[in-house]
Amino acid sequence: MDYGEIIRRAWNITKKYKYLWVFGFILALFGGRGGYSGGNLSNSFQYRFRKGEIALPLMLQHFLFRLQNFIVKNIGLIISFLILLIILVIVGFILYIIADGGLIGCVKNIESNEENSLKKGFKIGIHYFWRMLGKSLLISLIAFVIILFFILLFMIPFFTLSSSSSYRFLWFIIPLLLIFIILMIPFVVFIIILNDYSSRFIVIKNNGIIRSIKNAFRLIFRNLKHTIMIALILFAIGILISIILLIMFLIIGGPAALLGFSLYRTGAIISLLILVVIAVLLLIVLSVIINGIRMTFASSVWTLTFLKLTEDFQEMPVL
Repeated sequence: MDYGEIIRRAWNITKKYKYLWVFGFILALFGGRGGYSGGNLSNSFQYRFRKGEIALPLMLQHFLFRLQNFIVKNIGLIISFLILLIILVIVGFILYIIADGGLIGCVKNIESNEENSLKKGFKIGIHYFWRMLGKSLLISLIAFVIILFFILLFMIPFFTLSSSSSYRFLWFIIPLLLIFIILMIPFVVFIIILNDYSSRFIVIKNNGIIRSIKNAFRLIFRNLKHTIMIALILFAIGILISIILLIMFLIIGGPAALLGFSLYRTGAIISLLILVVIAVLLLIVLSVIINGIRMTFASSVWTLTFLKLTEDFQEMPVL
């Protein structure tokens, strides 16, 4: 397999078909909120600093009192915001699955010279939504059960040896914990790749939930070397992008932190909150844009890899 050609082709697709970034932005953004009695809540929320209690700096006390008053006076707005946040999380989860399927379908259509568009991509994602959802939930459940089993297996010697008054058990527990963590890292990576391949078996090969997982499992082990190489290449690219993001965050966050400290010293709570919101939103937007393009590219790489690996792949028969 020509890894360089796959990377170049995926990057060319990412640059040329910019409408695919919409799916990438969704994946980056979501990837992967009563009744109220003002008097009672106010009374229960109040806290007075007296002598003999924890001594806090005077400026910090003023800050906490101002923040407390702001929360009490706007509790209805805060609760409404939390409800809206919960709704957005649910909607975001749905959009994430649709965007994942849509991006896979669009790259496949581009490679097969079929009609393609952003609208068509969303139609593909919606068409395969339930299968994609069921597959993701099933894989997550399997992974959870396996991880829970190993955690319980680890806890048996932990509780057995920790009952002893001697601390010698740490010489056994600490290496065991390190082994557990070392084993979990490749397992989690395997689950992620299994989920990615099974998604492509659903969208590209029109597999059912169980069949897609079985085929993905077989595809990984029959092409372990190629899968590991692609994963390592994308991991290295991800590290590079993370460094770029960190530098950008420092450039934006440094001056914002200094200004925020000045506002904190003067007790300008509202101005401080506005500054925090603006800085956080700006960082989120930059992160979503850069990671959105990266997600578009990475998904394209996995789709092109999948298409290459499945050229001579015999799927599991339909039962």
